[in-house]
Amino acid sequence: MGKNPMTRIQWRRHQRQKKLALQAMQNSGDNKGKQVVEIAK
Repeated sequence: MGKNPMTRIQWRRHQRQKKLALQAMQNSGDNKGKQVVEIAK
């Protein structure tokens, strides 16, 4: 691995966002799920 572009704090925040996006996808319909995923990217 080369230089790490993210700090650990940023990575934790990123992972939490991904997890939240996954939960939102499961809870809501396809339309909302896709929107949440795009925001999380």
